Amino acid sequence: MTMSHEKGEGLGPSPVTPAGLPRLERRAIAVTLGQRASACQCARHINTNPRAGGAIGAGVSRAARGMLDRRRTPAAARASVPNRDNVHAERNRMRQGLPMKTPPARKLFAYWNDRRGSRLAPERGDIEPGAIRGILGDSFIITFDAAAGHPFRLAGTRVCALFGHELKGEPFVQRWDASTRALAAELVAIVADEAIAVVAGVSARTAEGSRADLELLLLPLYHRGKRHVRLLGVLAPLAVPYWLGAERVVGLTLGATRHLGPTVEAIAAPRLVRGDAAGRVRHGLTVYDGGLED
Repeated sequence: MTMSHEKGEGLGPSPVTPAGLPRLERRAIAVTLGQRASACQCARHINTNPRAGGAIGAGVSRAARGMLDRRRTPAAARASVPNRDNVHAERNRMRQGLPMKTPPARKLFAYWNDRRGSRLAPERGDIEPGAIRGILGDSFIITFDAAAGHPFRLAGTRVCALFGHELKGEPFVQRWDASTRALAAELVAIVADEAIAVVAGVSARTAEGSRADLELLLLPLYHRGKRHVRLLGVLAPLAVPYWLGAERVVGLTLGATRHLGPTVEAIAAPRLVRGDAAGRVRHGLTVYDGGLED
């Protein structure tokens, strides 16, 4: 190996020249020197002062600028900053209220909401069975008739399978346990009176003691311009019970109920108050005469 001294510098022996090294070591040195030279060239184009107006020169591409920004920003901070699409999605979710838990309830509510347009509720004739063919088995229609217990007019095959027999003509209210039967009847009346959509958690019980969690959706319908005629609904299990087909439901218990609309009310049981005979119903609101006089 060759050792040499620079004249007048007094710095001692110089490094070993690359020519005296094996080929593999010379290649490693060349790669290292090339990387350093590239880094120096990038540094000349970059202004590291974040307060300066031109943070990155014209020689650096937009992609390189993005890579530098990602390196400077911690991963946790990047993940915590929502983009504009996520912000709008969150606002829409809050405006629509809490999501329903079962696909049949979500699909029927979306279809019902689309068909009603600017009205409080769609007409019965606006509901096309073919448009909701996939969820007909979980759907039902009841007749608004408090004296008869709001009997089923139509009931899907999967709803009937829960109870082990055809439900057409049977009282909807009688499907509920005695502890929540009056609340279920009141819930039907509220949906018809106020023309609001309501979703509720339901616990189903079989004669053998098995249980399942269901979701109930009740939607108002106009029938020839009148509200107190038909109600559309869904009764679907959150998960298909293992005992389906071998056992049948003998009682339903009403759980938490919430109103689907601009605001969401989470309550243990229906507590909305129906208007009495003295009130006048206008556009879904009960107007009471009286108040301040001139």
